[in-house]
Amino acid sequence: MKEPEFKQHQKFSVDLSRREMEILTLLAERFTNIEIADRLFTKKRSINGITKAYTMFVKSSIRMGRGCS
Repeated sequence: MKEPEFKQHQKFSVDLSRREMEILTLLAERFTNIEIADRLFTKKRSINGITKAYTMFVKSSIRMGRGCS
């Protein structure tokens, strides 16, 4: 079976809110969802929703060969 070919670094834009950027920045700094929720004074469930959506976006981008840049 032939390995899938991935295109390198196709760029595309995604509109993120300021809050989503805050959450993704904290995730990149290795904070847990609970720590992020406490730090941003919100519910863990809200953070879980955003991180789940982001994870699905990243996985689908990789599968489609887009990369994440």
